[in-house]
Amino acid sequence: MRDKINKGKTQKLNKKVTIITLLCVIITLLFFSVIFSLVNMANNKIIYGVKIEGIEVSNLTRRRSKIKSKGSGNKKCYYLL
Repeated sequence: MRDKINKGKTQKLNKKVTIITLLCVIITLLFFSVIFSLVNMANNKIIYGVKIEGIEVSNLTRRRSKIKSKGSGNKKCYYLL
């Protein structure tokens, strides 16, 4: 009888530990996401490795990327948000 009671308590404790651990991980990820966005909020340049129909637009501002894609001979113009 005691084994069943102890087993039930152990399972409840394991569930609590798992839930607390997951909450800590989620809160940590949210914290670092907010810090990352605050640090990069003023950055107007496009990140490395971005291409628009084969045109490299990495490290350009939105305006320069529009000018570059218009001047490439493509009739399409992409507006980056």
